[in-house]
Amino acid sequence: MTYTVLGNPAYKFGNTSRLWGSDAANDPLIYWAIEIDWTNAGVYDGSNEARYCIDMEVTRGRSNRLTVDSNGNASGFEMSRIGTARLVFDNSSRRFDPYYASGALYGYILPGRYIKIRATYHGVTYPVFHGNIKSINPVEGENPTVVIECEDGMRLIQNATSSLSITTDVNPEDAVGAILTELEWPARFGTDLQAYGVQDIAYFWTDGNALNEIKEICKVRPSNFWIGADGVARNYSLLIASGAFATTISESNTLKQIALPVPWEEIKNYFRVYYTPRVVVTVTPIFTIAETPLVPATQTETRWVDYTYNNENVPAINVLTPVATTDFTANTLADGTGTNLTASFSVAVTDFGDNAKLVISNNHPTLAGYVTFLQLRGDAVTTQGRGYQFNTEAASLAKYGRHDFVVDSKFTQNNYTAGNMINYSIYLRSNRPNVEVQIDARPDVQFDADLFDTAPVDIAKYSINEDRQITYIKHKWLEPNGQRAVTTLILETIPTVPAAPFI
Repeated sequence: MTYTVLGNPAYKFGNTSRLWGSDAANDPLIYWAIEIDWTNAGVYDGSNEARYCIDMEVTRGRSNRLTVDSNGNASGFEMSRIGTARLVFDNSSRRFDPYYASGALYGYILPGRYIKIRATYHGVTYPVFHGNIKSINPVEGENPTVVIECEDGMRLIQNATSSLSITTDVNPEDAVGAILTELEWPARFGTDLQAYGVQDIAYFWTDGNALNEIKEICKVRPSNFWIGADGVARNYSLLIASGAFATTISESNTLKQIALPVPWEEIKNYFRVYYTPRVVVTVTPIFTIAETPLVPATQTETRWVDYTYNNENVPAINVLTPVATTDFTANTLADGTGTNLTASFSVAVTDFGDNAKLVISNNHPTLAGYVTFLQLRGDAVTTQGRGYQFNTEAASLAKYGRHDFVVDSKFTQNNYTAGNMINYSIYLRSNRPNVEVQIDARPDVQFDADLFDTAPVDIAKYSINEDRQITYIKHKWLEPNGQRAVTTLILETIPTVPAAPFI
């Protein structure tokens, strides 16, 4: 079998001498660009792998508005999932064979390489996907192919741990930015973190999975965090669209398969949002060693320890470097009755919010020593007066029964912020289902859409005529040369928040 692939492989994407026989405004073709930084040089050199591509599927966004547990209770708004791209290439030339020593890409066919996918139609270039290669799987047979699976930058965040020391009065967008900076977020992706005017997080620190920490931040005042088709990491309030989608989505430009979920999937009418105020307890032991480790002469011992106060793990600020005799002692005997080596020891501390890295050094040239006492002092940031905001919707309860919406974030630290979360969530009390549509043979509409753009929707069949946000996008090639693709969109209602705050 042979595949019809458009394009002259002698040209790179963007070469202005590449002629297609008609002006851009009337050109009926879709020109695909698949650029891969095979050499890991940090730039795309313009080489276009699209001429080998025979199948493509790109999926981004979320299919559900809410994070729901096994009991059907919601614990917040769902975050966009890891965006994926599945590409199938004709490998009859063995170009993508990692074992073919004579291949042009030999030695460079490796996962982790950056990949950027775009589509140009009527002279306009639309970003479709930007991320990294996850896997490369050759498929042997009469018509050899290779399947390349890709993921967007959300995977980089999900795979990382964030350990930021505590800072005070931090805006949510700055908190997200601090995590991305710590992770050395790739400059080629970029960021777009909207300042959306919310009370600061009084005490901000991280100690865990980076994506989970961002999810907690997004609960302070509900916001969307996602990776754009251009690879940019974006964080916007639920009320703010990242862009405007000009084309009205209606029965006239979509396929007949318009889907709506059943009403009770996203009806919520029993709201509880917890908040946990924090207070500072000054200059107190936040760690005390419970053993007597032996450190050989001229050697070091490294330990990771949690901060505790009143037998609970807490963050701390103003962590002090241990002082000899006051904060640690050392001796040639574990019971402290031998030679005092305290003056020959030192302890270095690296603070990570609610834990620390300790490097214990024995600087004595000949004698090994036991650490007979060691403590860390600092200002413990502990909890006080935990509470919650609460509201119910009687009419919704009577009509649909009880459906819980319970949110608890370590960064929701005051009554005002908890009340705002409920204020944002009240619109879930009534049935405003998502709309799922499919678009075919309209490249200017299909590829212009990006996540959380606002789109005018007019579906007379379901009496829907309002602006909605695009929260899910899937592109699927229907022909091996990509000249026909079908796009699936999910459009969510935009929250409508009462003029006055809940509290």
